[in-house]
Amino acid sequence: EVFIQGDINSYSITPVALQEGDNAAQNRLTVSVKFNILISKPEEKEMVLNATRYLNYDSNTDLGVVEGELLEEINEQIVQDVINKLLANW
Repeated sequence: EVFIQGDINSYSITPVALQEGDNAAQNRLTVSVKFNILISKPEEKEMVLNATRYLNYDSNTDLGVVEGELLEEINEQIVQDVINKLLANW
């Protein structure tokens, strides 16, 4: 059995792809999550896994419009990171 508990450590938006006049062409949404993983069978083992993923979006776009879509993709990437780590340690 595997028990996974995760906490969001960081959720940030930063400008990237600076253009002339220090204006950003894109913003970056970054999410970091810390996972505590307990594997109880076949033998008990505890792991801590940190995962950080980001996506860029056009700075002229309102975050509220694209946030759901960005978070869905970031979540998929983070889940895949956790699955890969678990399978590598199996």
